[in-house]
Amino acid sequence: MVTAQMVSDLRRATGAGMMDCKQALTEADGDIELANDLLRKKGKKIADKKGSREATEGLIGVHIRENSEHVREKDGTYSGAMVMVNCETDFVAKNEMFQAFVKDTARRATMAANVSTEELSELIQQVGENIVISETIVIPWADNIASYVHNSPADDLGTIAVIMNYTGGNESIAKQICMHIAATKPKALSSDSLDQAWVEKERQFFIDQAVESGKPPEIAEKMVTGRMKKVLKEVCLLDQKFVMDETITIEEVLKEHELVIHGFKRLAISE
Repeated sequence: MVTAQMVSDLRRATGAGMMDCKQALTEADGDIELANDLLRKKGKKIADKKGSREATEGLIGVHIRENSEHVREKDGTYSGAMVMVNCETDFVAKNEMFQAFVKDTARRATMAANVSTEELSELIQQVGENIVISETIVIPWADNIASYVHNSPADDLGTIAVIMNYTGGNESIAKQICMHIAATKPKALSSDSLDQAWVEKERQFFIDQAVESGKPPEIAEKMVTGRMKKVLKEVCLLDQKFVMDETITIEEVLKEHELVIHGFKRLAISE
């Protein structure tokens, strides 16, 4: 006989719905262990079905390890990590279970530890939506890492996040630069580090525009050169005007504070 206490115990252990627990216990003739296996199999089927649904909401988690947490040799782990985990609705993004999963996934990324398929399937079953770990970014061992999360429902979680490896300066100005990156979406530190395929694509777009407008070749070339200079200033971090003080560029801010950026990454939900 299946009792209410048995249903309650199974529900607490699995996170499955009450009716699902009762049905599994009935099918298992009250055997809780067998009922648990039945629920896991059912959950796997549900998770597989939900896995085909589009997940465009979610959160980005950031985790930075303290220097005291590691031995400074190359041990296969990382100084910091940033992960994007997508779900289907903003409702699930506000779920504490989902948020804890995102935080833990970022922490584990610094340890070079992956989330198993079984763990992901279990979460999908519990929250009732497709969940996708869509991007993971890790930062090699570094003395100074700054980060910023925007639209944050909890510490180290947000819908826009930036992580930056730097030397010199101080934590305050490094944080401000991360905030700037979150707002302005630079593609690279400088024109030298831009994806040249992207640069060529932009240049060709402007060439096609000039040709279609009927401009003479020499005028078209000047137009394209001028437009490309403007575009490169907009997308290269060093050339951008500092959002905190638009009278100076980021390059000038870095010189003033003797700060050197070695790398940065920006992630955003639904961009």
